[in-house]
Amino acid sequence: PQATFTMLQFHTTGSRRSFLQVGGLGVLGGLGWQGLAPGEESGSSTSFGRVKSVIFVTLYGGPPQTETFDMKPEAPLEARGPFKPIPSSVVDLHVCEHLPRLSRLLHLGT
Repeated sequence: PQATFTMLQFHTTGSRRSFLQVGGLGVLGGLGWQGLAPGEESGSSTSFGRVKSVIFVTLYGGPPQTETFDMKPEAPLEARGPFKPIPSSVVDLHVCEHLPRLSRLLHLGT
């Protein structure tokens, strides 16, 4: 049977059963790859034992774009974030005041 459960449903319901359903889908998906690696023969794996538990973490979202790399300091107060922009090591590129180390290293990525 095909699972119709989505991550959005887990995020809104948040029950233990929902978490186990999503985690189980990830584990079952990983089982399909067993034995497909080149040079491995079926039944000749060297393992330390069977897995007894799994921690499956899914992170949603992240910091808003307007509060990290696209600050828009000239935008109206309602449209911009509460943080101030700081200059980076790339000319005309400003980042959030909470990313000072990243601002010093940005020239390495361009």
